[in-house]
Formats: sequence, structure tokens, C-alpha cells
Amino acid sequence: MIVPLEFLTMVRSPIQGGPARMERVVAAAALLAGLVCWRLLAPASRERIPLRTPTAVSPSAPEKGHPWAMYRGNPLHTAWSPAPEAQGKVRWKVEIGGEGCSPVSISADGKLYFLISKLDSRPQEFTLKCLDAATGKQEWARTTGRGSSYFQNAPGLGPFGMVYAAWEDGVTAFDAKSGEPRWTNRVGSAGPVTVGLDGAVYGATTKGRVFALNGHSGKTLWDVSVTNAPVHTAPALGPDGHLYVGANDGCEYALDSRKGAVLWTFRASGLILSSAAIGRNGLVYFGSCRCGVYAVDARDGSQRWVLKTDTLVWSSPAIGRDGTVYVGDWRHRLHALDAATGKQRWQRQTGSSFYSPTIASDQVYMTLSDQTFGALSASSGKVRWTVSAGHTESPDPAIGPDGTVYVSTSDGEMMAID
Repeated sequence: MIVPLEFLTMVRSPIQGGPARMERVVAAAALLAGLVCWRLLAPASRERIPLRTPTAVSPSAPEKGHPWAMYRGNPLHTAWSPAPEAQGKVRWKVEIGGEGCSPVSISADGKLYFLISKLDSRPQEFTLKCLDAATGKQEWARTTGRGSSYFQNAPGLGPFGMVYAAWEDGVTAFDAKSGEPRWTNRVGSAGPVTVGLDGAVYGATTKGRVFALNGHSGKTLWDVSVTNAPVHTAPALGPDGHLYVGANDGCEYALDSRKGAVLWTFRASGLILSSAAIGRNGLVYFGSCRCGVYAVDARDGSQRWVLKTDTLVWSSPAIGRDGTVYVGDWRHRLHALDAATGKQRWQRQTGSSFYSPTIASDQVYMTLSDQTFGALSASSGKVRWTVSAGHTESPDPAIGPDGTVYVSTSDGEMMAID
């Protein structure tokens, strides 16, 4: 899920009336931001556009490449790592500056990359930082330009020794070792990018366009308009070569990653701010801001199941080792769902409304309260350990190959937890 800076500023301000009032205020803000016009009241349905018949998603497709190379960890956006489970001991804590921090991406040589910004700064100028994962020491920092209104633009890493950062006017590639700019493509205001195993860089813009760039040169491979509505989700890339992206018109789109042709369209009941995750069973999972959590067939967009909730679902799903789907809702509940049926396995109250869980082996990481970050058992939801770390409503914790968890806070700090 990609979180608007304006919403964060509002929800951190005192509001009279308690949680129920808070939910109404935030929901109203989303509507007033122009999102209401994108067919929020449309019933769930699907539209097939048979431009190409997709092949089945391989149930054994592994998460490859860097250990945590992009938003949600890998191109499938499962947010799962086979790394060892952390034990809850803080290795280091460092000041990183800023109040808004993107999710962290991790390179194969042990470097952390993330964007920071001041929530109340106008224009919102973003800085890309690189830290040593072992010590927290800063390696370099570079200004990327003005950010869009969405601060969850996690950098992406690929096979060409570059780190890719999206900002208000497009995407810039920086040398991963020195931080020197390599190229910029002014494709438009983009959200987090997804990097394929071949180095292609995929993203979407606030003007409803989805694009693919050559990761080495920055040249546009294709750029297509899929909707007149903004897109605030990151494309998930399946092993079948298809991209899956949700938009503010309440539709989830499947595209051919080679040419950008739209393969099918699924219409959900409500706008989609939840980035999709692709399961090994060939299903695509995502949340909506009106109904709940959907599972659709990656081949043709047919609905398999829907979990109806009584509140918004902005959180992006995570998929565990056994295929269980984990997703949070606006009432601070984390749901563990059966991948095939959507049946709830367990539910737990947490402290986060819209940030998304991540998983190492059989341990789920999540903000548990305003001052506490912790780990849960993936099978039962039982709390295994907690860490006190100030305001820890952290965007999507990142997991290193040794199991270290990297957590940022709105107090301008980052922690490494072993």
C-alpha cells in the first residue's frame, strides 16, 4: 500500500472523537482528494480483454535476485524472505533525518537504500540515502528532486549496479556505489518501481499510465495509458511475464510486460491503493477501499474469493511460506487468510492502520502499537517479541539475508534488529 503524505499529516494531528471519528475523517479525506469520482459504487465484476492468452503462473517460482531489492522485497511482492527469524535484539540505531521514510531496499553487498523527506516541507524534496547494513554508517546521500505526494517510493535495485528512485517528474538511476546520477527518464510522477530479473524497470504514474524502462540506459521500452484515474500502486511482476497493477478507478489490470498490452481488467468495489501480491498458486491478491480483500486468477482475472471487511483495506498483502495471505485493515487488525478459500485462520489487533506486514520464514513483522514494533508467529498470531522504538508506525520493514530486520520511525531514526 502506498500512503499519501497528506493523510499521514492529518492522522498524526489531534482529532476529537476517537477511532471512529478518525476513520471517518480519513475516509472523507480520500474522497475529497478526488478519488470518489472513479466509480467507487460500481459492483464487483470483471472485464476480459482477450489480447493474449497468458500462461499459468508457476507454483514453484522462487523469489530471486537481491535479498530485498525493491518495494515488497521481490517482483512478486510476496514480502516473504527465507532468511532466519530475528530474535528481537537491537544491533544499532542511527539518526537518518526527516520524518517520512520510504521502505528500505537491500543490495547483495549489504547496503541499505531509502528515501527521506520532511512531511511538512513544500515542495517535498526527497533525499536518497545509502547506509552500511552492518553498522548503520552513512555511505552517501543524494537529492533526487521533488517527490510526489506519496512517500512510500522504495528504491529499486537491478543487475546493472544502479539504484532507481521515482520522484515527481519521473525515474532517476543512481550509481549504487557512489550515488552519482546515471540517467533520468521524465516519464511523469511515479510510485515505487519494480525491477525484473532482466533489469527492466516497471512503474505507474498518477495520470494512469504504466511504463517499462531499460534499466541500463533509461530508454522507454513502452508507455501505455490504462485508465484516466491515478495509479498509486506498484506493479507486481509474475513469473508468467505479466504485470498486475491496481488503480483509483477500482480496477486491477493485467498487462503483458513485453509490450504493455492490457490482458484483462477486474473491477473491484472501491478504489485500489493496495499493491498486489502474486501467489505460487496462480492467484493475485489485493485489497480495496470499499469491500475488503480479493483473490483473482492471474490467467484471466476471474474472481476466486473476496473477504468482506467493515473498513478500508489499504495494506498490501504478504504471502507466507505455506501460502497464507497476511493483510491489515483500517481498524488495526491483521488477518491471516487461507490462500485458496479466503477463510480466516486468525486475526490480531495491531497498531498500524495502513502499513503492510513482512515475513521471514515463519515470523511476521508488524507495528503492534504506537510505540512498539514486534514479531508474530505466522501460524497463530501470537506475539514472540517486541521492541520499544518511539513512534514505530514504520513502512513495511525490510529483511536482510541474515534475518536482520530494518525499521524506520517517524522520529527520524532507523534500527537494525537481530
